Amino acid sequence: MRIDQEYLKNILDRILEHKSADFDLNLFLELWNNEEDVDAQHKFVFHLELLEDQGFIASSTSINGIGIRRSSNKADPYNLALTPLRLTSSGHDFAAALNKPDVFKILKEKFNNDGPFEFVKAAIMLSTKAAEKKLTDLLND
Repeated sequence: MRIDQEYLKNILDRILEHKSADFDLNLFLELWNNEEDVDAQHKFVFHLELLEDQGFIASSTSINGIGIRRSSNKADPYNLALTPLRLTSSGHDFAAALNKPDVFKILKEKFNNDGPFEFVKAAIMLSTKAAEKKLTDLLND
């Protein structure tokens, strides 16, 4: 499965807009139960696990994992637990990078087929360069 950048950004935006620092998988029921997409659950798990792999989301408690367990039952391949989760510091940095309009536009156009590491690295580097340019412009005024 390929990374869907818009979908990933949507997940992060939902987390950022949530009223509490902690959230659980109930925040994403709409994505999980998408009847128009037969692969909705696989897509959701794939993208959430990418965020976990990169260290962008983590459990808010001493419980390991993000509350998704794989099952051998093909009809119901995932078991969900309502583990309290949080967006990590690096997760906030990544989300902020994706929310910069020029950064996300460039990522969609130029880094559409890159793997998670390259996509994240490009997002952070583009965001850093944009911030450096903004600082330079402010200092030169």
